[in-house]
Amino acid sequence: MKKIYYLLSFLALVAVTSYVIIAKNTDSNKKDIEISQDTTQTVSKNKQDVGVNSAIQEEVVNAPILGNKDAKKTIFVYFDYVCPFSRRLFLELDQVLDTRNDVRVILKNFSIHGFLSDVPARAVIAAKIQSNKKAVKLHELLLTKEFETIIDLKYSAPSEEAMNFYVLKLAKQAGLDTDKLTEDMKGQTVKTELDNVHKLAQKFYISGTPTLIINGQVNGFTRAPEIIKKINM
Repeated sequence: MKKIYYLLSFLALVAVTSYVIIAKNTDSNKKDIEISQDTTQTVSKNKQDVGVNSAIQEEVVNAPILGNKDAKKTIFVYFDYVCPFSRRLFLELDQVLDTRNDVRVILKNFSIHGFLSDVPARAVIAAKIQSNKKAVKLHELLLTKEFETIIDLKYSAPSEEAMNFYVLKLAKQAGLDTDKLTEDMKGQTVKTELDNVHKLAQKFYISGTPTLIINGQVNGFTRAPEIIKKINM
């Protein structure tokens, strides 16, 4: 009888020990799975970030940039120098850039009014080949009253030649080499950037100006406080 008792006790002890070992192994396996899942999610996120950053870099490389060119937050602005609402939007964007060093604005010249849009668009893109700083200066000059007066001549049908003359005049004021600028305006870099502008526009169904892309969301004319809210989302 005692032998049976000892045998049953021994078997019970073995069972309890086995259960504890199995439980520990199960917990360990769960932790390993959780770590594995976390690692997989991190790798997946890193790949996603690399993809996003690569896509943004492609859109930025030939485009003029306002603000801190290395900023973490990016706003794409589709605009046309002929469009009065586009011109007003830059007053709002200036307010954003004055208060946020972590934001940059990528200029996407959406040429939709023939040579009236095309000439200044090509000039600003070509200007970046010489210097982003000079491209920004030309951009600012194209937003002045002087150029606004020039584009008002569209109602009296100015020629493309006259438009080139006025844009190059402003380019000289911006400190650009106008001979090189004229050549670059017809070059591959400008063509590539204008192609990228239209590809991105198709992706986001953009058909007019001004348009902002903030955090992957499309917005029309937006006041500075609302732009900042959208940046922070």
